[in-house]
This record gives sequence, C-alpha cells and structure tokens, in this order.
Amino acid sequence: MTNPSAVLVEDDPEQAAISRQILADAGFLVTVFADLETVSSCLDQLGAPPDLFVLDRRLPVRLGETAADEVGDELLARVRADYSDARVVVFTGFASIAQVQAALSGSTPIPARPSPIDRVSVFEKHQSIEFKDAVIAYADLLQSIGDIEVQRDAGAPDLSNEDKKLLRRIAYEFDGVSIHARALGGGLTGAPVWFCEIHGSDSLIARVVAKVVKSTPSTAGLQSVLPRANVASTLTTITGLAQGRKVSILQVASENPSSLREVLSDSVDSAVEVVLDLRQVMSAVDQRSEMQSIAELAKPLISWDKLVTLLTDRGITVPAGSAMASTNVGLRHRDLHIENVLVDGTLPVVIDLDDSGRAAAPVDPITLMLCTLVHPDSPIRGSEWPSEAAIESAFGTPEFAHDHPVKLWFDATWKWASEVSASDRELWGTVVAYCARQLQYPDVVSDAPTLERVIAILNVAVARLSEL
Repeated sequence: MTNPSAVLVEDDPEQAAISRQILADAGFLVTVFADLETVSSCLDQLGAPPDLFVLDRRLPVRLGETAADEVGDELLARVRADYSDARVVVFTGFASIAQVQAALSGSTPIPARPSPIDRVSVFEKHQSIEFKDAVIAYADLLQSIGDIEVQRDAGAPDLSNEDKKLLRRIAYEFDGVSIHARALGGGLTGAPVWFCEIHGSDSLIARVVAKVVKSTPSTAGLQSVLPRANVASTLTTITGLAQGRKVSILQVASENPSSLREVLSDSVDSAVEVVLDLRQVMSAVDQRSEMQSIAELAKPLISWDKLVTLLTDRGITVPAGSAMASTNVGLRHRDLHIENVLVDGTLPVVIDLDDSGRAAAPVDPITLMLCTLVHPDSPIRGSEWPSEAAIESAFGTPEFAHDHPVKLWFDATWKWASEVSASDRELWGTVVAYCARQLQYPDVVSDAPTLERVIAILNVAVARLSEL
C-alpha cells in the first residue's frame, strides 16, 4: 500500500510545523499550503484525491493579507463538496467551535471498526493530543483497507488503482482479508459491475454482485413487484472511502452468474430463452391503458426538448410531439440493457433499478433489442451488419436480420415489444426516444458505423410515425 496523502492548510508557521510532524509520523505524505488562493489553484493538480484535509478555519485569501473565518469556511465548503471520501479536520478558535460543530452536523461518518469515524472533526489548536489520536486512528483504518488482497481471473485486464481501492472497500464492509473480482460489464455510463467472492482468513465470507450506482437504490418500485428470485436483492449500499462513489451490493444465488451479454456471445439460442423467461417475469407487472402524447411517451427515456435538439442537429425530421398514442403504462426498468440482466443458474435476474419507474410497455424490450447495436461490449456492435440499406428496407419486419446469425434475438425482442404495445404509435415512438437518447453518448457519436445505424433507425421510426 502506498502512503496515504494529506493536505494541510495553515498560515501559522509554528502550528503548521506541529501538525505536519504529527501527520508525517502517522505515515501521511503531506502537502502544505498557507492561503486560500494557493491551495485552490493547486488542488486540481494533486493527482489522486487526498485522503485527509487539515484546515485552519481562519485563513487569508493570499499570504500576508488579513485572515478571516469566512475564508476557511469557503475552503471547507469546497472540500466537502468535491472530496466526498476525504476526512476533514478543522482547527478553530474556542469562541467559534460550537458554531462550526453545528454547521457540520449531519456529515456522513466514515465506516470503521469498532465504531465509525466522524468525517469532519473540529479541534481547538491546543488539542494536539486529540488531533494526534484522530490522525493515527484514521491512518490505521486506511492501512487496514489497504492490506486487503485483490485477486482477478488469469488473463483478465488489469484493474485501475481506483477500482482496486473500491474493491478493498467492498471487502472491508464484510470483514474480508481478500476479494476475488470478475468483471460482469457495465452500461453506457461505464459503471463497473463485479461478481465478488470475499474471503476471511480461513473461509469464504460472501458471494455478491457489486455495482456502482448513481443513487441509493429504492426498496420500492419495480424490484418490489417482481418475483424475488428474479431481482438481485440489495444487501447494502456502500459509501465512504469508496472513491466518491456509491456501490450497491446485490445478493445472488449461484456461484457463477453471467450477464446476458456473455450468454448472447456464447449462444443466441440460450439468450433467446432468457428473453422469453424474462418477458414472462415482466408480464406480471400491473399496467393500465392511457392516452399519452409522443412527447410524454418519450419522457422516461429523454426529455422532449433534448430530443428535438439532438434530432435537429443531425438533420432528422422531428415527429409531432403533440400526436396522441394509446399506451400501456406500468413500472418498467427503463435501462434494461444486456449487462443489467444476469443469468443466475437458469433464472434471469434484473439488476440496477436506479432508473426504474412508470413508462410505456415497449420501453424494456426495445432497450434490450437496440442496446445490442450500441452497447460498447455487445457482441453485435462493431460488425459490418446491419447496413443502412438493411435497416431502411427491413427494420421492424420479419425480414430484418434474415441473413445474420442473431436473427432469433431480434425476432424475440421485437415480438415482445410489438405484442405488449397498445398501438403502433406507442411502439415507434419508443424507438424514436431510445435512439434519440443514444445521440448524447460520446461512445456512440464517436463511432461512425454505430452512429449511422442509430440515425438510420431513427429515420425509419420517424417515417413510420408520420404514417400513423
């Protein structure tokens, strides 16, 4: 483990020397600043985020100017916002300590054993012993996490230092001493997903799926209405010392779950069986018939204003957002790409329900079908098929993919989408919304063949909508 890093901001040379020595003795690599302007200009150049900030509340904007509490408060606010994992120690005067403590109430604690560590601590400058104890305890915590071994499959790509730190943090949550991680892939956001086996000193402790998420998963919504066996239940959500991220820890039953992407790579027939099973599972979700405008229909995937901008920029005709469509609306996943379906034994298991909510019936099958043409890890994306001509002549018909090994995949997913749709407008409006959303992803627009296919499908879908 490399030494942890600390940023010390203190304009009093004597106090800076004392604090620096305490930090160095605890094993921290220390960078010292004496004013707001200097530290602000250097923070973005430090490389890896610091593990610890030690801040004097009373600071000058520039060295030699009058120091003020408001300057230190400004720096503290930035550190708390930009470095969500770092521990922060604030030195303040006796008269203001209660005020600072009140302002910092509600700071998320850093997980530690036997008890959590306050993420932000406030000391008076004469409390050097208390400061030293706090620094040593935090250094010991970082060392405990850094001592955890990270293993990966032979031949698997190297893990970044950030991912290794995150995996150690996951193992620490379970009192593990080693973690073996196998990448399951990620969505268009690049959020990593791992199948993890966590070991103690003499035995296996846990077997889980870990996925970086945007927000703490809700216990309500789609995951509460699907059969328990078909949703990876959330055991916990890890925050703190997690590289500024949130990690959802999901329970799985089998020893070797696969993503639907892996299944599709190995066997189209097996992937189709998963789709058929998944359709049956999702069919149990309640829904109701509604009339919605095309703009409302698109909203779960992309705002209408954004859609209009993206299509206009590409010279694509914008359909009438006010046109009404019969829809079947219910709880949907709304991001059901091939990495968000695991095959646990023989069961399809849905993960990553961050964006789940009400949407039209074809949203999930359309996402599942078309993601294979745009997802960066899809076994289909990047091949010469389908050509623009094939899309223009056959997309949305039984002839699509007739000369390609994945025909059964497109048959099954399109059949699912078309049969659950209340109207053709609902179906084609969903295709427009999904494809429009792809135009905002750099990995799509930077890849010419993928972009051409998305635009070709958009043109077909817009034309079909204009006929209805």
